[in-house]
Amino acid sequence: MDQSAPLTVAKGTTLTTLAGGFLWGIHGTVKGVPALGLYASSAALSSGIAGVTFFGIREYLISPLFVSTFNTNQHIRQRRARSSDANAPVEPLSPPTFGEMRFTRIPDTATSGAIAGALLSSWKFGYRRALPGAVTSALFCATLQLIGNELGVQRVKYISRRQTPNQTTPAAEGSPSESWTQLLFRSIGFQRVAQDEYLSRLKRERDAYLVRIAELEKRAEEEKRKES
Repeated sequence: MDQSAPLTVAKGTTLTTLAGGFLWGIHGTVKGVPALGLYASSAALSSGIAGVTFFGIREYLISPLFVSTFNTNQHIRQRRARSSDANAPVEPLSPPTFGEMRFTRIPDTATSGAIAGALLSSWKFGYRRALPGAVTSALFCATLQLIGNELGVQRVKYISRRQTPNQTTPAAEGSPSESWTQLLFRSIGFQRVAQDEYLSRLKRERDAYLVRIAELEKRAEEEKRKES
């Protein structure tokens, strides 16, 4: 069993109790429920019972069972973290991918949610509501776990971006770095021209146009002379 299981159960139960009381308190305020304090306290108590049932089942029953039974990477890592033998030989594992991090403890949470939902629904509404309660609770708990995992992934990415220095690819010596528009134009056949070369080209074109204009003017004068 994980040594942090009691703390996890206590923290999860406290958070569930506070969240349930707060959310149902807002609901009662919007609906104008009389005796709002009693209403919110009752909701907090029910949420606390649901929380201690779920976290107790997961931390003391399902997670130890899954960790000792399955050989997926996430369960192997949890098994090693809970092992008290630091000198035991272990096979190297690749670092967890973001995909593995996103689905960490999803099977444990969904299974525990299903069991807790079935028990609580049967206790409150009768055995006929056990299956719908199990399905609804499993989906709800798995969704919350997935959201929490995704937040953890985004936190890791954010910290990684903050700690990794910005590395830019050095441009070729003597040539300025190219923007994406320049790369696009070059890919379709347009070559980047240096400013001096561009000015020289414009001057040559200007001189050629001036020569052409002079020739046209001379030809026009000759035609006028012939007509006269």
